[in-house]
Amino acid sequence: MSGRRFVFDRADEESPQAFAAFAAYRDMGTDRSIERVSRECRKSVSLCNRWSQRHGWVERAAAYDAHMDAERIGGAEKAAHDEGFQRHLADLRAWATTSHSVVASCLKVAGRSLEAFAQLPAEAVTVGETASLIRSALALSEAAFNADALALGLNEKLTDA
Repeated sequence: MSGRRFVFDRADEESPQAFAAFAAYRDMGTDRSIERVSRECRKSVSLCNRWSQRHGWVERAAAYDAHMDAERIGGAEKAAHDEGFQRHLADLRAWATTSHSVVASCLKVAGRSLEAFAQLPAEAVTVGETASLIRSALALSEAAFNADALALGLNEKLTDA
């Protein structure tokens, strides 16, 4: 079985010398010619013509050109995608840093409020005020958790669970 992956790879029936001549032809780009291959490989024009006919140099070179164009286009698209992804990631990190800083400040304020609340005499605080403070602390804690989850890209995972 042949290890040939592309039509422009060496075929089993193609000699190493014939393939070397084809590779020279293939790599010439738009300036391809049998005469030039003949000179560069030091083979007769008639032999290079036979090899070209027998092994389909024109078609194989065209396939190689198309493959290389696709590789260049694919590489450019991947580079653009990677660059966009990196910019997006940098934006997310900046947002996460800012968000985390804001949430940390809010949690500090809430912590000080809870400490001050704990210092009040029991008869000075109603049950409703206590419940309201607990609801506010829980909402702030949930907001902090959600902000961190969003910054880490976990929101979709948390809602799917």
